[in-house]
Amino acid sequence: MTDTLFERPDVVAAPEPAHPRRPRRHRVAAITLIVLGVYLVAIPFALSLFSRTRDAEALSDRYRDFATEAGLAEFSANTKQVVDGGEQLLDEGLDGFAEDLDMSDAEFAAYVDANYPAVAVYRHRAPEVFGYLTPAVAQTASQAENVSDADDFPVPGVPVTVGPWALIAGGLLLVGAGAWLLLGGHRVAIALAVVAGIGLVAAPLVLRWPHETDAAEQVAEAARIAFTPAVAEATVSDTYMTDAAVLELNEAMLPEIGRQLGLTRAEMEAKVARELPAASRFLQDWPKELSPAGHELSQSQLQYMDEFHNADATPYRALPWLFIVPGVLVLVVVGGLSLVERRTGPA
Repeated sequence: MTDTLFERPDVVAAPEPAHPRRPRRHRVAAITLIVLGVYLVAIPFALSLFSRTRDAEALSDRYRDFATEAGLAEFSANTKQVVDGGEQLLDEGLDGFAEDLDMSDAEFAAYVDANYPAVAVYRHRAPEVFGYLTPAVAQTASQAENVSDADDFPVPGVPVTVGPWALIAGGLLLVGAGAWLLLGGHRVAIALAVVAGIGLVAAPLVLRWPHETDAAEQVAEAARIAFTPAVAEATVSDTYMTDAAVLELNEAMLPEIGRQLGLTRAEMEAKVARELPAASRFLQDWPKELSPAGHELSQSQLQYMDEFHNADATPYRALPWLFIVPGVLVLVVVGGLSLVERRTGPA
């Protein structure tokens, strides 16, 4: 007689496990989702994105009005007035004053050095200032469109400080999807993963993040020299130097030259306005408008230097791909799992 299970009471069938072991493909997919999620959560901490985006937002708030098309146009116009007026004063004005006083150029230079030290310093330093100021301002003014585009990252009207939290949210969603898949929630886990994957890929592309972060990199590149310690300190010093020279010209040197020529102060001012119109406008507008604006901007270079260098360490052009690449991998994993189950049937 053939032995059977029912005829062999000593043979006992193994009980079904309470929690069936998940298929290998589910475990691989789940672990992959969890790893990608942990990676997304870790990125903001590994790249110090919380402090970098906070400083980037502070810089954006400080320079938003200045960096508009209108603000940069005004900055360029003010700089042109300073350069044109200063160059006319040095190239034509001093020679004219020497001629008026019947002095040679060397005699007049010695006269200025002996009696008007602030003007003497300005006479030697200003040409160098004009040499670096004009191209630097032109480079800054050319960034108006890039500033506007960069300011739209990540979403127009939304501060850039939400970026690290978006990475963490996407990462937690993937970790949750992977854990759910391990625990057997196949359909819910796949749905969560698909939502996360599509969001990670679509959001940067729809919102033009590659373009906006490229614009941010170009703005940062243009601003780097202004936020070096040497340039920032020189800009502050040169602004004070110009203050002293303009004050000495307006209150001492020009009135004294006028006195030697037999002119009243009003007559001397009219002579300068007639013969040196650009210099006259510069001397009049510097104390009232140009100097305050120059001090505010130059002091901000020192005040925000640390914030700029911290924010500038952000890998701007890489930011969109920190979202897109994991999103693509998620969709590949989910798509591969769905394809295998379509061919073999669900476990």
